[in-house]
Amino acid sequence: TGKNYSIQDFLNTSFDIAGLKYEYLDLHNLSMDVADSEVEKLRSKNKIFVVSHPRYYRPAEVDELLGDYSKALKKLNWSPSVTFEELVKMMLESDLNSLKKGHKSTILSKTYLKTKQT
Repeated sequence: TGKNYSIQDFLNTSFDIAGLKYEYLDLHNLSMDVADSEVEKLRSKNKIFVVSHPRYYRPAEVDELLGDYSKALKKLNWSPSVTFEELVKMMLESDLNSLKKGHKSTILSKTYLKTKQT
């Protein structure tokens, strides 16, 4: 689409759509022991959190990815029709449907599903 979104944009949009608040932990400058301790503190309080630490990065992580649909437009007369927010909502709805069917989720936990149904 020629538009660039960060992981932080994705997180903010996802949690806003889900109606949840979260804490973002940037643990880049902490040792693994201290980082694990911080994570355990939030777990013990039943907080929703997202952790950023170099140990979770892929070995060949790129700093920026940007799609270009000009070839699809030229050859197929195709252009994107879904906004970033719509795409994130579609992903969340798909994940919720999987949870309802008893499948494991990569984005949402069963706790979220239970709280939204009550």
